[in-house]
Amino acid sequence: MLIDNLSQLASASQRAVIINVGTKLVSTLALLSALRYSRMPVLLVDCAAKDESFNHFDALMHRYDFDLMKAPLRSHGKTLDFLFERSLRHDLESRRRRRSA
Repeated sequence: MLIDNLSQLASASQRAVIINVGTKLVSTLALLSALRYSRMPVLLVDCAAKDESFNHFDALMHRYDFDLMKAPLRSHGKTLDFLFERSLRHDLESRRRRRSA
């Protein structure tokens, strides 16, 4: 599924995350390997690639079940912070909603 932000992801206890930064071939191999062997949902984050890789991964979504989102190009640490902060925030909000229900 094409997503705009992490809150659109289905809840999962584990998720494989692949970050593409202009490495379409390597990211494709990682994606297909994760889909075959990880037995968990896969998120591919395309970071402002200029090699048409987003279109490539968008086309692959029609054949394989994974989530795809665009993200700005940042340093490795900032990209991980971006993912983990949003993931943690979403998890905390979900727990609060469950407790109030």
